[in-house]
Amino acid sequence: MDKKVPVSQRAIMARINRALAKEGKALRISRSNAEKSNFGYSFIVDVNRNVVEAWGIEDFGKLAKEIGVIKDFEEVIEE
Repeated sequence: MDKKVPVSQRAIMARINRALAKEGKALRISRSNAEKSNFGYSFIVDVNRNVVEAWGIEDFGKLAKEIGVIKDFEEVIEE
């Protein structure tokens, strides 16, 4: 059997933010309805230039795999 180790969404977000911090970026969660309508649930900000670089990020597991902060034997669980 291929058992996957569960990893919480909060832990994945922390891993993503640590990886992005090396590039001067951060993952942010939309707080207001206006932010949600403009950027979606979450977005990536270049903190040095104060510019939104990516928006509409819904799947943290997919993003984590793209930037290499989650292993093949791990899976993101909803909290």
